[in-house]
Amino acid sequence: MKKNNNKFLIIIFAIMLIAVFFLPKIYDFIETLKMPKVESLDNENKEEVKKIDSELLSDLHYPIMRNSIYDKNTYYSLEKFQISDMSNNDILYNAFLDIHEGYMTSLNSRQECTNNSMEFDKKYIELRIKNILGKNIDYTLDSFYVPEDSNSSYTGEWIYNSNNSTFIYKGLCKSLKSNTTYYDLKQLIKAEYNKNDIYVYYYIGFAKVEGNNYTIYSDVQMTNELKSGTISDAKELDDIFKDINDKDKKIYRYIFKNNICSYNDYCVFEGEWINEL
Repeated sequence: MKKNNNKFLIIIFAIMLIAVFFLPKIYDFIETLKMPKVESLDNENKEEVKKIDSELLSDLHYPIMRNSIYDKNTYYSLEKFQISDMSNNDILYNAFLDIHEGYMTSLNSRQECTNNSMEFDKKYIELRIKNILGKNIDYTLDSFYVPEDSNSSYTGEWIYNSNNSTFIYKGLCKSLKSNTTYYDLKQLIKAEYNKNDIYVYYYIGFAKVEGNNYTIYSDVQMTNELKSGTISDAKELDDIFKDINDKDKKIYRYIFKNNICSYNDYCVFEGEWINEL
């Protein structure tokens, strides 16, 4: 009888040891089941990507990479682009295009090449520079030129009057139009969000049009031809470019950063060519 009691005590002791060892693990497992599911940081970022694509992507402000279709030069010729690479004229011109016409005053007078000169205070161009290009970029208040193929009603020369800190519209005195035009072609691939940055990816191509004849190239030097033919309107080029096999196109990435401009949440930090997505 005593022997059986000893066996019973040994079994009880073994059960207690097992319980002591496994009880914390069982408790943790039960508590885990009770806890609400928390999304990972990666999942949160994925939600942000969707939000940016649908609500903010169209509000991002891109610097003008090719100032005029009559000029072969484009900032896409740089492997990596930043606002500091822009000329002073291009900084002022980009900012000017974002100024509301309501801030301009008609002088009702003739300047060199216009019958209706306009004027606006320097503060408006300074505010637009800080808002769309950057708070800390270097520039000089000076006269600037707006290309005639821009979407502005006031193309040509704007003269800076340092005496009263205003810009005065001089007009378009000389046309630079030619039969040969150049275009940067863009096809959106995707946009991604990572912490405080937005990455926007494009296929970029380049077109040369002479009369009704076009040639599309994959490279900015215009040596690697992708397609050629005839068009009736330059607006057709984007659709033609989209139909070209993606593997033959080159990829460009814009990086937008948070709070580098005065008011916009995201402003362009740099652009660069990349080899793959």
